[in-house]
Amino acid sequence: MSVIQKYEKTFNCHVRNFVTDTAAYVAKMRQECQEDRDLVTYGCSAHLLNLQAKDATKEMQYNTYTEIHTRMRIVNSTVGKLTDDPKYD
Repeated sequence: MSVIQKYEKTFNCHVRNFVTDTAAYVAKMRQECQEDRDLVTYGCSAHLLNLQAKDATKEMQYNTYTEIHTRMRIVNSTVGKLTDDPKYD
């Protein structure tokens, strides 16, 4: 709380709310701040969306890799059957 009080004094204002990231340890800090003062605190929606986008991107990359790998196996198998070349088996 000393940081909030410092900025209130420095800028001659009253802090009523603030935004943090969505980490679990920060959620506990937000809860404690709400208990100590009349503050509205919430996790950053942009941060949450960024985390979700990273997860979705990883899944999309994995699915793309799997699809490419499967198609390569099919092509190699087909080429091997057409050419009788053992390296394609």
